Amino acid sequence: MKGWIFASKSNEMSKNGQLTLGSWGRVFLAIALFFVPLCLAIIFLT
Repeated sequence: MKGWIFASKSNEMSKNGQLTLGSWGRVFLAIALFFVPLCLAIIFLT
C-alpha cells in the first residue's frame, strides 16, 4: 500500500516537474557523502 502511495506521489511530482530536482538532489547528496569523508581523510593524513 505504501509503495502505491509513493508511486502516485512520484507521478504527481513528475507532472509538476519536481522529480528532476529530487533526482539531482540525490546525486549531489551521494557526491557529498563520498567527498566529505575523503576530504576529512586527506586533512587528517597530511
